[in-house]
Amino acid sequence: MSGKGVFGAVVIAEDEHGNIVQSTVTKPSGDYDIAPIPPGKYRMRVSPLHSPDANQPLVRDIDISIEHQGAEVNFRPSDATDVTVTAGETTDADFSVREGSPAFYINAVRPATTKENVFELAFEPFAIERTGAKQLIGVYSPSLPTSSAKLRMTGDGLTYGKTTYDQGVFIGFNLITVEITVAKNAMPGVRSLFVEKGNDRSYLNGFVEITSETNDYDFDGVDDAWQREHFPVFASAASRAEADPDGDGYTNSEEHAAGNNPNDESSFPQLEINSITVNENGTTIQWDSLSGKRYQVWSKKDVAKATWKKVGEPQTARRAFTFFTDPSEREEIQFYRVQALP
Repeated sequence: MSGKGVFGAVVIAEDEHGNIVQSTVTKPSGDYDIAPIPPGKYRMRVSPLHSPDANQPLVRDIDISIEHQGAEVNFRPSDATDVTVTAGETTDADFSVREGSPAFYINAVRPATTKENVFELAFEPFAIERTGAKQLIGVYSPSLPTSSAKLRMTGDGLTYGKTTYDQGVFIGFNLITVEITVAKNAMPGVRSLFVEKGNDRSYLNGFVEITSETNDYDFDGVDDAWQREHFPVFASAASRAEADPDGDGYTNSEEHAAGNNPNDESSFPQLEINSITVNENGTTIQWDSLSGKRYQVWSKKDVAKATWKKVGEPQTARRAFTFFTDPSEREEIQFYRVQALP
């Protein structure tokens, strides 16, 4: 860019299926090193960590490391370049980028769903299954186009349907949703989303994972291999998804999702609040969760004297961690706890 190296640019290497196989960020000089990858053909590209116009970017320079504070973000993503990696040789790939930013950016996602009237605003990566049936995914930001734009996922094994544009589903956010079908034989892996309109393109790198299926011949939603590992008869009543053979309050389905031993009452999913942030929208807490498990948030102002009060309605987790915003609290000291519901 203007003949100078770009600090903190994201360098992505994708395989033939559009899955990210390796990535890194550039040094202050603009140089970079990517960890070794198998010999083969790849597509490489460069993009900024986030838009310079984003007030609350999904990925910031300090999320990479403290050494990357001050990363340059005012440049446009590069086109993809074909690169061949040969065993025993060093492969060089140089990129030129143009100063300036696209007219729009992405700073939230609508995770995969089959329900047209269910709108979720999420700020973390999500998974999508290889169902071979229509699903919906979407992205949000205040600056997204309201017509004539395309939302796409990198790679193959994907078929797209209708694109819709919504304003005001959540205050201050435009939403672009696209119908997407992930083929049952699509290659699993981590991919990126991008919005394109005219000559503008904005990426959200590595924010969606195509997951592989498990064997579930007894149709209870739990991987048969896991049941065989922990139960003498993998289809017995004690091994069923809804059973709780160790009596610790968590079903086999929940123990399986967390990677715990269903026959050990001391082995159960841990519940801990990981972060609390406060801004003009309220207080947001984040905790590790089990998909499908219901949680209730409680709060009180005095940890010793006050009584715990429910905050909002129970929340059903959709992935391995959950965010919850308490819009009523912005300034006063508040204590929170999260309860896992039966």
